[in-house]
Amino acid sequence: MYQELKFEVTFEVPSKCIFQALTEQFEVMKYTRSPAVVEPKPQGKYSILEGRITGTFLEVDNTKKHIKMTWRMKDWKSDSLVNFTFIDRDDECTLSIVQSDIPNDVNCENLRKGWMTQIFEPMSSICGYPIDN
Repeated sequence: MYQELKFEVTFEVPSKCIFQALTEQFEVMKYTRSPAVVEPKPQGKYSILEGRITGTFLEVDNTKKHIKMTWRMKDWKSDSLVNFTFIDRDDECTLSIVQSDIPNDVNCENLRKGWMTQIFEPMSSICGYPIDN
C-alpha cells in the first residue's frame, strides 16, 4: 500500500526559471549547497544532498512544462514517482507537485515540509525566486 502527496508552490518568476532550477546541475548545487548529479533526459540520473535523495528522470519537457521522475529517500525501500507541472500566470509560476507511490511508513506532512525546507525555500532565497505566500 502506498500514499500520495499533492501540493503547490507559487513563485514570483516565470516557469522557465523554476524549470531551470530543477533541471540544471549547477543551479541544483547552488541551492542544495552540495554536489549533485542532474541529467535532465529520459533515464538521466538524479542525486542530491550527498546521495540522500536519488532518482531517474523519466520525462523532461520544457514545451509541455512537465517533469516526471522517480524519487527515493536513502532509507526508503522503493522509489516514489514525482510529477512536476508548471503553470504560468502573468509573471508567476505555480508549480504543482504530485508524488505517488510513497511508502506507507513515511509521514507525508514531514515529506512536504522537507520539500519546502530542503528544496523550494533554499531555491527561493539562494536563487532569488520569491515564493508567493
